[in-house]
Amino acid sequence: ALTKGFEHGHFHHHNDHNILPVALMVGLFIHAFIEGIPLANEEHKLSPYLLGIVFHNLPISFILGAFLFNRKEGKSTTSYPSILIVALFALASPMGMLLGNYFNPDLQPYFLAIVGGIFLHISSVIIFESNKNHNIDWTKIGLVIFGVSLALVMHLFHDHSHVGHHH
Repeated sequence: ALTKGFEHGHFHHHNDHNILPVALMVGLFIHAFIEGIPLANEEHKLSPYLLGIVFHNLPISFILGAFLFNRKEGKSTTSYPSILIVALFALASPMGMLLGNYFNPDLQPYFLAIVGGIFLHISSVIIFESNKNHNIDWTKIGLVIFGVSLALVMHLFHDHSHVGHHH
């Protein structure tokens, strides 16, 4: 992947830990940009999708800041390229949302599918790569199965009678 595992908390770039590769920055920007496209058709200002993006991007922002704003000899070093990178990342989803206004709203499910696929990819990478030697952690697999089962049960027993009705 372009981001070398950065978005899920570890970084597979072994040459120089003080420099973020361009591919990583491009990958993070594309990721955040695509996430923003479906926001154009959200009816509620604080939609669950928007909140998901916000809470998803917070840890990425902290990791990004930790890599970009290095501390050397007790002093924090900030460069204009670092500020520009953080600003571009912060603006990526809103820019995607603006572009989303130009797409046919019927395409929203496809953009959500792309974003969902990215989410599933990153989630599976977290599950399979977060332990040493990338061995399968059966406890994590069990928790994933439990979580999916719980979501399915909650969906099956949820009252859907309000769907399509405006109060």
